[in-house]
Amino acid sequence: MVHVGVSGVAHKLTLEQQAHNDGYDRCDMQGMVPTTRLCVDESCHHLIVSSIDMSLVCKDVNEANLKVSSVVSHDPGRYLCDFTYFLSLHTNKDCSAFIHVPPLDAPYTASELAVGLRTAICAMLKQVLV
Repeated sequence: MVHVGVSGVAHKLTLEQQAHNDGYDRCDMQGMVPTTRLCVDESCHHLIVSSIDMSLVCKDVNEANLKVSSVVSHDPGRYLCDFTYFLSLHTNKDCSAFIHVPPLDAPYTASELAVGLRTAICAMLKQVLV
């Protein structure tokens, strides 16, 4: 499963390598926060790393001569994206991924982002389908 989320601070396709179980203290749009500040209970790992090597994905995207470039991140933000990604990794770290994209036209068009996402996902599939 590949999640895609918009990040106002992203200027490139941001390939998230890992997600966190704790530190969730910001309210969502409905003012809700997990009461324990955890994604899953405390018996779960603090951090889960995807089995997909995002540095290889990043290399493939950046060498594809696209208008979009990519970077690897190790901090999805301790908000909804990190929370969602942690749940997916907790379920199956072998085929879960998260990509943050910048807002549309800042700097990439929807078409440019689509090509970049397709390239990244194809690079991930090369690892998952081995």
